Amino acid sequence: MNIWICDDEKAITNAIASKIKVRYPNVQIKQFQNGYDLLKQDGSFDVLFLDIEMPDIKGIAVAEKLRARQHVNPIIFVTAFEQYVFQAFDVQAFHYLLKPFDTKKMYEVLHTALKNRSSQSIDAPYLVIKSGFDLHKVFYHEIHYIEVLGRKLTVHIENGSYTFIGRLKQYEENLGNSFYRINRSYLVNLNYIASYTKQQIILDNGTILTLSQKKYTQFLQAYMHYIQHKGYLHT
Repeated sequence: MNIWICDDEKAITNAIASKIKVRYPNVQIKQFQNGYDLLKQDGSFDVLFLDIEMPDIKGIAVAEKLRARQHVNPIIFVTAFEQYVFQAFDVQAFHYLLKPFDTKKMYEVLHTALKNRSSQSIDAPYLVIKSGFDLHKVFYHEIHYIEVLGRKLTVHIENGSYTFIGRLKQYEENLGNSFYRINRSYLVNLNYIASYTKQQIILDNGTILTLSQKKYTQFLQAYMHYIQHKGYLHT
């Protein structure tokens, strides 16, 4: 995932970037202090935080040029001026954050934007889960952890869960190195780990899961390899 931030105040872009890294340590972030530099940038963003009131070129004009180039991904406007809200939605703004904005609100908006963007990717791997008479498409990156109880598996995502008949070992083998089985009952997405001890794993949403003491060393190796591979290990 690539997140771009554009604001003429460097302190603002730094603050937004720092908050994003706390919750989403594996995203790539680019910062710009003016709209012209952003428009010269090669490639694309998955989500853009864009100030509206900038001295060189207004954020609305930047958004118009991006939309004209067929950039369809979410743009979140950040501004202290509420009167621009209708103009922002004229360029298909995903959301509008008023400065100074609440960190919790920023996380909620960003999470929804990333989910919106990710769900459009036809290449993102996913599971199709049959629960009762319903079929549910769940992307790998949406899964926080999978729990086994008897012959039933429960896939836990941000806003709910799905239960079905299955074997945890099958998903342990198929979901890849982003997942690790921390005990007999739980297969955890390493991307959602906020902290850990020798006895437990704590996820971003506050969920606490028991870590098998026998698995601690192997878990630590797997987790260190994961974050080193992603390039975000700081000591």
